[in-house]
Amino acid sequence: MSGRSHPAPPKRPVLRRRTQEQRSAATRAALLRAAVAVIGDGGWAAATTRQVAARAGVSRGALQHTFASRAELLGAVADEMFVKLHAPLETAALAGAPLASRVAMILDHYHRIYASALYRAVVSASLDPRSGVRRQLQRRVNENQDLMSRNWQEAFADLGIADQDLHATRRLAMSLVRGYAIVPASGGGYWERDVAEVQALIVGRLERYGRKRPGRPTV
Repeated sequence: MSGRSHPAPPKRPVLRRRTQEQRSAATRAALLRAAVAVIGDGGWAAATTRQVAARAGVSRGALQHTFASRAELLGAVADEMFVKLHAPLETAALAGAPLASRVAMILDHYHRIYASALYRAVVSASLDPRSGVRRQLQRRVNENQDLMSRNWQEAFADLGIADQDLHATRRLAMSLVRGYAIVPASGGGYWERDVAEVQALIVGRLERYGRKRPGRPTV
């Protein structure tokens, strides 16, 4: 019999069970992804609770526990898009960056959201007034004007631009990016081709409004 000792077997990793809160959050996220996918395949009318639950791999009971109705599910999809579109950006990190870099970051953020399946799903649902999504979005817009403007106010605070001018520039930027993102171009590449001109337009407006600040000399 050998006197050599045998190495101890490796310890098995301890698997921590997810909390109920974590499981609920995972189910909710899966249902939202599934709703976006189903709407993308067949439009918002195809997004029945049965189809969405099947796509998410959960029971209809789990869906109904998370969302009381189909309308609530669609409203949650719209909310998800709104929150992502107006999510706080790392504007503080750009405080010392050139103006063009700040504009580029914000435009790129908008384009990622507007070109996403999530945004296309919300547009599909909002086109039919029966879905209630358009009312949901309008309510969010009315209730969150400060949130919508926060990124711009923080990113361009050094310019001292009047709120109404900054808001007008934000709306223009969002409209331009949205148009490029949601209108398919034959052959593609329109945004990549024109993005520099869009950035220059927004930078020019910000510089012009910045020069209007009282007490600031014009050049």
